[in-house]
Amino acid sequence: NAEYTFQGRDGSTSDHLVVKESWVENVYQITRKDLADTGIMVDLGANIGAVSIFAASLNDGLWPQIKVYAVEPEPNNIKLLEANIIDNKVQDFVQVCTVAISDRNGFTYINDSHGHSQVNDAGDGAEVGMLRLTEFFHSTGLLYIDVLKVDVEGMEYDIIADADEDTLRKIKYITLEFDAAPDELFGPLVTKLSKLFQIHILGSPERGGY
Repeated sequence: NAEYTFQGRDGSTSDHLVVKESWVENVYQITRKDLADTGIMVDLGANIGAVSIFAASLNDGLWPQIKVYAVEPEPNNIKLLEANIIDNKVQDFVQVCTVAISDRNGFTYINDSHGHSQVNDAGDGAEVGMLRLTEFFHSTGLLYIDVLKVDVEGMEYDIIADADEDTLRKIKYITLEFDAAPDELFGPLVTKLSKLFQIHILGSPERGGY
């Protein structure tokens, strides 16, 4: 869509790729119909805003109005995320949340690795606040959302493992990128989600997927 443009880092293949995946390939398979109940999407790992702004672009003047919570803890990503939201005039529809979602509350660190930034406890990078998914829902007052998009470079396993059933029941549709992982991580993820959701897997635990 030519009316939307994105600022990225010079020479960053990941910034270019995330826009292509979101806008050309729609790898997260998000449509207007997915946002037809509450209109609310939570974007975990919003990066430079490609998916959040794509969801906001689906606003068509009909009810419900789409509202996106763009959750991104890495400071350099946040700068580009906020700039892209303003450049694309979607600030009424996208709220930036500068926190990392994890399996515990507190603080951690996140490195600057463009689209592959990872949280760590080794002091690598900027210190960031950290919330469990349940606490994030409480702190934002969200009772029910249409879409949870997750792309958090491996933390998806801890986040889903920690989330209680009441929290997961607040979500209509989860679209999640999973990193390659052993069966003892991947199996419980699928088992837990399959109790509440119909599951469609693209990829494999050996190579990652959606």
